[in-house]
Amino acid sequence: MTGPIQGNPFSLNPAFCAHNGVIALSEVGGEVCLGMTDPSDALLRGRIERSWPGLRFRFQAVDRDFFALALSRLYAGGEGECEAPEANRTGELPLDQAEEDAPIVNLLNAILLEARSLGASDVHLESSRGGAAVRFRVDGKLRSGPSLSAERAASLSARIKHLANLNIIETRRPQDGRMAVGGLGRPLDARVSIVPTVYGESVALRLLDGTDSPPDLDALGFSDRELARLTGAIGSRSGLILVTGPTGSGKTTTLSAILRELSSVELKIVSIEDPVEYRLEGVTQIQTDDALSLSFDTLLRRIFRQDPDILMVGEIRDAETARLAARAALTGHLVFATLHATGALEAVPRILNLGVEPYVLAGVLRLSLAQRLVRKTCPRCRGSGCDRCCQTGYSGRTAVSESVIMNPPLRAHLESGYSGTAFSALAKRGGFKPMLADGMEKVSRGITARDELLRELGR
Repeated sequence: MTGPIQGNPFSLNPAFCAHNGVIALSEVGGEVCLGMTDPSDALLRGRIERSWPGLRFRFQAVDRDFFALALSRLYAGGEGECEAPEANRTGELPLDQAEEDAPIVNLLNAILLEARSLGASDVHLESSRGGAAVRFRVDGKLRSGPSLSAERAASLSARIKHLANLNIIETRRPQDGRMAVGGLGRPLDARVSIVPTVYGESVALRLLDGTDSPPDLDALGFSDRELARLTGAIGSRSGLILVTGPTGSGKTTTLSAILRELSSVELKIVSIEDPVEYRLEGVTQIQTDDALSLSFDTLLRRIFRQDPDILMVGEIRDAETARLAARAALTGHLVFATLHATGALEAVPRILNLGVEPYVLAGVLRLSLAQRLVRKTCPRCRGSGCDRCCQTGYSGRTAVSESVIMNPPLRAHLESGYSGTAFSALAKRGGFKPMLADGMEKVSRGITARDELLRELGR
């Protein structure tokens, strides 16, 4: 199956294509092949045939993922408008003029549909000297999308600002917001970041599919050993469990999967998140909002009055949030939180540096888990590259991790004063296994490649 035909005497307005689910695939010897998401639509087929009586048409089914990709490329190739010959005009609304009042609306929808079909986590619109480029982050790596003229990029940026309730005419200052887009099969939310550059604006969209539930905990890719350590810790009635890693390492997904596992009519579970990425049944989810002074620490103080059993703090960013999370764990709550630290061992000095007393941490910490996401070898081509994996050799991602379980020797050490060397030695005696070793096991089983593992771990 090829992409849409362009620059041809026969052409369909991209906006019409978006509205009707039809795309031109090829034209050979007077026969035009059209892809349709609903090939049973006899009315649409008849309209097309009457508008171009001198051509023969062949209609075939295309899935929505292919249609989204083809439509996005078609929009990128022109301004979304084209003139049909006068002889083609019937008494009906001309096909080349249908929906032409919304080319930028449909362009944005097509880009978001392509992002969804690729499984992208982020969409970037980047201005340059010659125009702008769209790129998609798929499995942690950026992938090229359509190129746009500077004018179309500016219009697309304005459309995004409108949906995110931002100042449309402001192009000199950074802006952040959130938008919701319908008409894509299912609702899609996106966190919006816009910053000025020397050539225009750089727009970054973090895609948040609010209708999705998090995956099951055992589907995240943790090894049997690490999964057993994690599930053992989350069975605690109280205490603090830390999940660490850089941005994009899957921390929120892991915590959401844990909360989904723990959700019960017998438990009051409250989460404070920025942003709320998954909708969780049975969990009271609260969105932070700095503009309304609803920060993690402010909300955490109020949460105690909600009579919670389990708390989830989206991120410990400052000393006050760290102390409040430790206090909640100390007073009988089970608290989950993310923390920016390079590893499971490093999480301990990180939270100590935020002002939590060593003896308090010794009493509340149950587990420190660090994780990264590595790309999985494509099961179809086994890494050689194929259409399914877009010739990358990889498809999807899986977790590699390491964890420290607090035991009596580690608690005693913290109570007497922290030393990094001694803490690390005691953790290894207690079964600590570094992330690299966990990843190398996945390499030996063909789940990922050694180069990919070392790239992600920075070695």
